[in-house]
Amino acid sequence: MKKTTKTDLVQGTHIEAALSFANVIGKAAATLALPPGFSTVAGVMLDLVVNRTLSQRGNQFALEVIERVQAQEDQGKPNLQEILQEESAAALMLRATEAAMRSSGQRKFDALREAAIKGLLSSEARSASPAQIVIGILDRMTEHHIILLQWENDKNNKLYTLKDMSDPKNDKAQRSRFYGQPVYTDKSLLKNPSCIAMINDDFNAFVERDDQISFELASSDLISLGLLEPVYRSELYDDDRRVTRIRKTSEIEKYKISKLGVFVYDYISGDKIMTT
Repeated sequence: MKKTTKTDLVQGTHIEAALSFANVIGKAAATLALPPGFSTVAGVMLDLVVNRTLSQRGNQFALEVIERVQAQEDQGKPNLQEILQEESAAALMLRATEAAMRSSGQRKFDALREAAIKGLLSSEARSASPAQIVIGILDRMTEHHIILLQWENDKNNKLYTLKDMSDPKNDKAQRSRFYGQPVYTDKSLLKNPSCIAMINDDFNAFVERDDQISFELASSDLISLGLLEPVYRSELYDDDRRVTRIRKTSEIEKYKISKLGVFVYDYISGDKIMTT
């Protein structure tokens, strides 16, 4: 099977032409225009998108899902046509494609693609309910949401000392103050700089204020969705027997990814096929 590349999509292939004009020439003629190996599965896809105007982003999304599902077929998994015979699975594919068309940014595109593939190939594919909910959540997210969720799930994150962060060569330490994203010591490089860390008199960290606000909004949204949960500060106290114990206070120290957040993260990353 000829592999379709992103360059092919940019330059305009028979696949793109067939999808783009499906609403005019109909799925039968469009399927004939597809390269060998794509006719059956792409014909099923066109059942979902016929009479709809697809952008290049939507075309690319659908084709990447097709290619990944076809790779699973070679390992004895059900083919796309069998999967999409289930109404809920077909609805999932259509909803994911529409969400990809409305979105911007590569991280969100990748997250939607992974969620769609896992939903179609999971043991719950007949109902596709968890995947549909994840797709719905992703649809309202931005790149900032995805970056935050990935950052909070990364178990390799570490706490850096002020000495680490003040080292001009320690880029990872400086980025740790901004979810792994670039920070600047020279605020003249930014349009609307905002100081996120005053490390010492000679070394401060700056970011674009719009990015800072976007992350703050995304964080609040993830908390409201239950994907981040509070970690309450603990304190020592002596009980009546003069025994020192630890208890949680009502003061929130920070937020961490919740079990639901991990579940969503698993849907949007890696090659793991969901089983629950």
